[in-house]
Amino acid sequence: MEIIEISGTYLLGGILDKLDLPAPRYHSQTHRRGQFVTDVTFYPSNEHLPPPPTPVQLSSSPLHNLQNTIDVVSQKAIHYMEDNQSKVLQDYNYIELKRLEEANLQLTDLLAEKDETIKGLAMTTGNYIGAVFSICDRISSLAVSESLPTRP
Repeated sequence: MEIIEISGTYLLGGILDKLDLPAPRYHSQTHRRGQFVTDVTFYPSNEHLPPPPTPVQLSSSPLHNLQNTIDVVSQKAIHYMEDNQSKVLQDYNYIELKRLEEANLQLTDLLAEKDETIKGLAMTTGNYIGAVFSICDRISSLAVSESLPTRP
């Protein structure tokens, strides 16, 4: 399977478009030592659109690559949408991840049950081994006492 990376700007634009919200606005500026900082302004929900509109503005940290600052700030906006608006991208990998998480939980429960069974068997086996050693010790002591010459 070939993995295809999709930029954060494309994903953020797709989320907002799917929610019938205006496209995000990016503003980049140079920072000290040749680094760039990018701000993104967007409306996270339709509730914020009636006048006066209340957009959210997030900023990237200073980076040397302009495209990286745009992708970083887009990812911040996507995380904002997930954390504050409960809007999550759904794709094949997300669905597959959820399916695998559920299967993992089932296997974890099954493993816990088996672990308890193994602990019980180990305890029972330990008790049997202890009893066998006790019997062996008793037999050894009887054999030793029988092999000793009797005193007149």
